[in-house]
Amino acid sequence: MAPASGLRRTLRAGLPLVLLLLVVAVVLRLALYQPDYFSDNQYNLGVALHSALPNTRWLLETTAVNFFFTQLDAPRPESWHRGLYILLLSGWARLVGSHSELLLRLPHAAIVLGWLAAVAGLAGTLLKGPDAEGATWRRVLWVTAGFGVFALAFESRWWVLSRAWLDDLPATVCVVTGVAVIAAGELTRRRLLVGGACLGVAAFTKDLYLLWGPIAVATVLLTSDGPGRDRVRRAGWLALAFGFVLVPRFVWSTMDLGKPLANPIRSWMNLWMFGHQHGQDLFFLTGDNAHTSPLAAAHGDWNALVYRFITRPFAATKQSLGEMWPAWALLAVGMWWSRRRVRLTRATRVALTFLGTSVMLQIVFCIAGFAAADQLRYWSVPVTLAATLGLTQLMQPARKGAELRSGGYRVAAGTLTALLVLEAAATGWILQSVIRRPPGPPMTAAAVRSAHRWIADGGAIVIGPGPADYYYRRHPQDTVVVVPPDLLASHRPDIIQRLTEIYDIRVVASHGRGLRFPGFVGKERTGGVSFFVRDRPAPPPAPLQNYQKLMIPRTVQPPR
Repeated sequence: MAPASGLRRTLRAGLPLVLLLLVVAVVLRLALYQPDYFSDNQYNLGVALHSALPNTRWLLETTAVNFFFTQLDAPRPESWHRGLYILLLSGWARLVGSHSELLLRLPHAAIVLGWLAAVAGLAGTLLKGPDAEGATWRRVLWVTAGFGVFALAFESRWWVLSRAWLDDLPATVCVVTGVAVIAAGELTRRRLLVGGACLGVAAFTKDLYLLWGPIAVATVLLTSDGPGRDRVRRAGWLALAFGFVLVPRFVWSTMDLGKPLANPIRSWMNLWMFGHQHGQDLFFLTGDNAHTSPLAAAHGDWNALVYRFITRPFAATKQSLGEMWPAWALLAVGMWWSRRRVRLTRATRVALTFLGTSVMLQIVFCIAGFAAADQLRYWSVPVTLAATLGLTQLMQPARKGAELRSGGYRVAAGTLTALLVLEAAATGWILQSVIRRPPGPPMTAAAVRSAHRWIADGGAIVIGPGPADYYYRRHPQDTVVVVPPDLLASHRPDIIQRLTEIYDIRVVASHGRGLRFPGFVGKERTGGVSFFVRDRPAPPPAPLQNYQKLMIPRTVQPPR
């Protein structure tokens, strides 16, 4: 019996490590090789590659113009594309060049591994306690491997693993690390400063994570021991570290754009959430002020505004919370399972408070129309915290004197198994991410070559969202105006002419058929893309100070 017992002990010790290694292998395969053509990550890489060109003058510079945002008076990307991660990616592109996509994906692979490491650190913190007698490495491995399996199962509706140049995952790693630091023990000054700095780095990486300043302050106020004065002092130390890390970020934006936070996404959110279904308009040329507020987007009609509010931001938030049901179910099962086995530790209470506060504040933020709730990557921190908390509670050892009925054990095991089976059926499990046919690019290689050839002598090209970012990633030196060609074709000739002159547009690339653009003639159709070229020589561009041909001059007034 001794050899059999030794074999069981070896299997128990080695099985979580083997499972974790398998998870890491699949995760790295997705992070390094899975094709993805999501617009934001393609644009981010294009900005990083353009900024690495030898003739650029700014830390981050771009020649791609998203027409439906409030136009900035400088050739720099919008605020939410100006984070720490894209700066680091630009530096990495300077080192390795732009030819090898595998090399350009290496930072993302390292961040994915850092995500698992942050989960392991948080799990080690949550598994410690007076009843747990320390967190054994085997339980931490089980939690980390289980989270990896959960992330892979959730991946078909999340896609953060393969979206190599987005800043959501780096910010998530920073937040999870900060939560682990704050929850790990007594709230000393050093712990608060380190935790606040981690959250500040997350906000430096992505604007949305500015929310984690008030989230952390509220958590410290709610979970600290002692009188109110001590709680306020601790929250103040955390807020100080959070703000101090962001000082370079705000100084950088002020020097480049004239204000600490110049995020024009609000204009787009007003149009998309509360305006017409199309959600995009050349408001800076037509004189339409619909982008200025939700009520303006609804054309002053309160009934239309309420209807849009219920059917768009409210409905999108509700739908996203429902699509994240595996995380909430795993948390619920874990908390139910552990309620008879262990006392709730301080670290668990802190993490739960972080989770609850973040979910509530983000719900308000999304319903108010300040963020697109339907993009699940924005919820990566709440999902990570919920899944890690659920898994750690399932792995908690029983305290002395605690007994669990055998029937309860069977119910818990059956419930967890049913959840995993349902999630596997809903997402195609790991095989969907590993074996499925890779998605095709939004433009063929032949179409990209033709577009580059047509504007080789200068000028700008008009392409719709998606294909434009894909093109810009491959030719970051070119000037690209991101505008749906069908929207451009629907405007009056004078509007098209003014847009053409402002950006010195030479070519329009359209996937649609039968479109006509005043002042342009069709030349060829390659790879499903029709190319329209200006039918007369381009006039010399107007001098626009130090941002030639990129942004709209203040002298341009909308037609009356």
